[in-house]
Amino acid sequence: MMKFKEKARGTPLNALSVKVTEGWFLLGLSNQQSAYNLRLLQERAWFDIPMVYANGRRGILVVSKGCQGEDVFHEVLAAWTNKPAETGRVSACATASSGELPRRA
Repeated sequence: MMKFKEKARGTPLNALSVKVTEGWFLLGLSNQQSAYNLRLLQERAWFDIPMVYANGRRGILVVSKGCQGEDVFHEVLAAWTNKPAETGRVSACATASSGELPRRA
């Protein structure tokens, strides 16, 4: 799940998770919905990662990209989509305020 703010309701990525071995999972993003997934990964600052513990209880790991993570995602997604990174782009660390990332148009 991807979301704009920590307490916001998340939007699911179009993906499939598979158990590799005990305690290890692999998440594959759908190639059919790659533009949708890329948009969520670029625009949203927070991840919700649902989990089921060995005892059957459920939990959610909530992770923020942070400003450095936002910069890394921007570079990686530009390389992944074969688009040159924006020149003169201001780092998210330089523009971040109150723990939220600036939204892209």
